Amino acid sequence: MALLKIKPGAKPSDKLVMIKPRKAVAKVFARHGMTVWLTSGMDSEHGVGSLHYSGHAEDYDGTRHVSPEEWEEIKNELDDELGYPYQVVAHKGHVHIEYDPTMFEQYK
Repeated sequence: MALLKIKPGAKPSDKLVMIKPRKAVAKVFARHGMTVWLTSGMDSEHGVGSLHYSGHAEDYDGTRHVSPEEWEEIKNELDDELGYPYQVVAHKGHVHIEYDPTMFEQYK
């Protein structure tokens, strides 16, 4: 498994549900020959309603240029590793992983 580094200024989530994604990201990025960087957690500015603010989302990047096709491949591998209830989104330049606690409201 690859090393996970934290970008200076990034504030990792304090939620236990975000430990699993960190392990999965390190594993998948290692298969792609990269060290992984946590680039944003509970920091920076995000859109209204972003799960970053509650600690339920983090962004990750690698140590080299990644094509859009490879980001999609990484996203699919992370989907396989994490499964429900995590959502993985491949953005240009990074991958976003979130855990939405409100998804469980419909099952109460």
